[in-house]
Amino acid sequence: MPADDLVPRESLEELRELQSDAFSAATFKLSQGRVVVFNPLHPLGRSRSNQAHELAHIVLDHTLRTLEKVGSSSFVTCDVEQEEEADWLGGCLLLPRAVLLSAARSGKSAAQLAEEYETSEQMARFRLNASGVLVQVGRERSRGRAAP
Repeated sequence: MPADDLVPRESLEELRELQSDAFSAATFKLSQGRVVVFNPLHPLGRSRSNQAHELAHIVLDHTLRTLEKVGSSSFVTCDVEQEEEADWLGGCLLLPRAVLLSAARSGKSAAQLAEEYETSEQMARFRLNASGVLVQVGRERSRGRAAP
């Protein structure tokens, strides 16, 4: 759910002024389950990445560990290793390797991939590079064939 369903939008804007990346998304544990709350001030692609990151925390059953303060607001975060795991899985959920491989073989750019899958261009570029598909497709092309 967007955070402005819970707090006034002005509060989110004030927080953004204090520290632009202080709040992207968070997962809350409720009696009936978990809910991901995201920052509606972020562009769609960034917001989807934030939500996938939080979903990854849920799938990986991460625990909340650290209390941090920015201005008068407090945040609970996971440790660095858990954040890296959630970053990786979140990207995989948004742009699975099979999608990346198909896009690379058809010559799509990171910008085209990001637009098609409504994610950030930064995420599309990261996944294309980190997955190894660009190297794989480059080798296929240098051998003069495209693998199935």
